[in-house]
Amino acid sequence: MLRRSHGLARAFATLRPRRLLPAPLVDGLAQFQRDHGHFIVPRDHESPDGFPLGQKLQGLIRKLPTISRERSHQLDAIGFPLDWHAYLLGTAILPALQTYKAVFGDLWVPQKYVVPTCDPVWPAATWGLRLGERVSYLRKAKYDLPIAQTKALDAEGFVWHARNDRLHTLTLPALRTYRGLHGSPHVPNAFVVPSQQPWPSELHGYKLGHAMMALKAKHRAGTLPETVLAALHDLDLDLDQTLREAKWTDVILPSLHVYFSLYGHSDVEQAFLVPGGAPWPAVAKDLALGRIVRDLRSTGTYSEFVERDEATLRALGFVWSQQERMAFTIQSKVIPAMAVYRDVHGHAFVPSNFVVPATRPWPTLSHHMKLGHWIARTRCELDNLPHNLQFLLEESGIVWRHFDERFENVVLPAVKTYSELHGSCEAISSSFHVPSHAPWPEATWGLNLGGTLWHIRNGDSYIMDPKKLRALRKFRGLVL
Repeated sequence: MLRRSHGLARAFATLRPRRLLPAPLVDGLAQFQRDHGHFIVPRDHESPDGFPLGQKLQGLIRKLPTISRERSHQLDAIGFPLDWHAYLLGTAILPALQTYKAVFGDLWVPQKYVVPTCDPVWPAATWGLRLGERVSYLRKAKYDLPIAQTKALDAEGFVWHARNDRLHTLTLPALRTYRGLHGSPHVPNAFVVPSQQPWPSELHGYKLGHAMMALKAKHRAGTLPETVLAALHDLDLDLDQTLREAKWTDVILPSLHVYFSLYGHSDVEQAFLVPGGAPWPAVAKDLALGRIVRDLRSTGTYSEFVERDEATLRALGFVWSQQERMAFTIQSKVIPAMAVYRDVHGHAFVPSNFVVPATRPWPTLSHHMKLGHWIARTRCELDNLPHNLQFLLEESGIVWRHFDERFENVVLPAVKTYSELHGSCEAISSSFHVPSHAPWPEATWGLNLGGTLWHIRNGDSYIMDPKKLRALRKFRGLVL
């Protein structure tokens, strides 16, 4: 075989050597065509003797437009095409486009796409072809291409407009991935595709947020094709919807529905963050729902959507004002919790650090409520509380005069128990604390009784209340 190739080179031996192509190039191309059936030599291909055939071919292609008659005869003799671009189009590009369409169902070729090598699905002449780059070049050269080539590409459904191509190869795939990850097709304006899995590598760094802004602008201008609108509709994307409205509709309102289904109301604690996992919407993970609810009441955020969906919010038990919230808290949380507290402890003196347990028999709506802190704070703001709510709280056993309650339920029972155990209060140490066990009443546990009596003797406590002083004088050893 090699002897025959060298014979082709010798046929031109009578011409001056500098006018002819090198024999290793001509013979190498002829041999490659016999072995592979085409002349599309990979850039890094070398002949068996180490000749860089792929690199030399690239140099030859650049010189073809001005090649001499003698050299063209050399190439004709081995069947090499002098119109390389037409040859490449017919032998590699068109077959590659046909295969791409058969494999992927369209001709939206990503710019970085390279035909896989040694894949029997693809024609051998296309292996390693940088098809994405070729498509980009053809678009730029559209008006310089021969009519026959343009028609051949049109016949395959070639996509001439790069913007449409970017829409189908970048924007829509990125949008599908975003929706799959976040549960919503509404992308923040500043979102950039991260360079990590599960995002496809060809999308890494793509400014999807900016692309969505451009899509919405085209939609407002009425220039988006129907096919694009249909694709966006399949992703549940409403281009007429603002990000603000989308957050309300797809994130906040569904989260309130879940909160109501779990807790029976929508009076969300200010520090509440939406947890991950079912039944919460995936897109709402870590949403500061408590602060949003606070702002809905106090600053009027999302007011247009709150007004639109008022009936829905009322059905979810949403409270609109501070007064409504106070009434809801008292009627649905405090009073039921106080009823259980009295049953469990036998009195209504709630320590300031008491938190309602999240167990039975405590009411579900009251779970985790800082009841002691709430009572102490409300006691200080009693003048701001409507009389009907004050009455309800008093009916539950709460006494607003804190010192009266403390004296009757803590101090006096502690003095009585100490006197019964020791016979007198005369020798009580100022450092004496009530032990946390029987027979001491539970409400007195931990009380610094010695310090309390010291303050009473010195006129610091209850000095203006003769009724309390008379009650204390009944016990031996208390000289007041």
